[in-house]
Amino acid sequence: MSRVALCSVSEVDHQTLSQSISEFSPVLASLDPYIVSIPKTPAHDQAQLITKHAIWPVTLAPFQRKQDASPRFWSLARRKWVEAGIKRVIELGLEAQSKGELPTAVYCTSPPVPLWPREEEGFVPPTPGLRASSCDTRNSENHPLRHAILNCIASVARLRTVPPFSEIQKQATRNGADYLLTSLSLFTLHEPCTMCTMALLHSRVREVFYVFPSGQSGGFEGELGVHSRKDLNHRFEVWKWKDVDLTEEQKGLLSIPSGVEV
Repeated sequence: MSRVALCSVSEVDHQTLSQSISEFSPVLASLDPYIVSIPKTPAHDQAQLITKHAIWPVTLAPFQRKQDASPRFWSLARRKWVEAGIKRVIELGLEAQSKGELPTAVYCTSPPVPLWPREEEGFVPPTPGLRASSCDTRNSENHPLRHAILNCIASVARLRTVPPFSEIQKQATRNGADYLLTSLSLFTLHEPCTMCTMALLHSRVREVFYVFPSGQSGGFEGELGVHSRKDLNHRFEVWKWKDVDLTEEQKGLLSIPSGVEV
């Protein structure tokens, strides 16, 4: 039988660990503990899997970080619809900034029927006419969880409890049709943090469009790439909208302070 002694270097130093091992069994007194860095994330390709697995058991979780929104293969109707959604969250973000909130906003909506992917296997039609918009209210409510996306999901949840959406919800018969954001599209000014991205995943959103990346703290472009992980039970499309016509002043007003996750 083999035994392995593991401990964090932040909790036990080398000398203390050596003494504890010796006290456990004099036979082990000659062992010299050593420090090794343990992978904290899954492997995203075979090369990483080989390297990381040699140190610590990890899973293979390849992912696509995001796609750039492009008009090349979109219909004119889809492009115009996306442009309208992006314009809406920009206006909401500027309005939030003028009120002293963090300048980010979210708009969630059911896409027009002509844009439904009718040929897609297993597609669950979205709730017609369902839409909600929210901004970040951490400042005004002095609450750390009032992120724009969490506020928007909460708004959709409330809408589903009142007519006509409550009646539509009761009629849902297909598996997966009764999640909060099933087959809905979401527009967000800023790439959401990992917490908000997981909330979108658990709510079964269909697709997300965003304008500003959030670096390594983001749920899409960051280390985890939550939206397309194969070890999670839902995946959704993510599009980064590049055709944004903003002045330098507007870009400044819509910027998020360093270290703040959205």
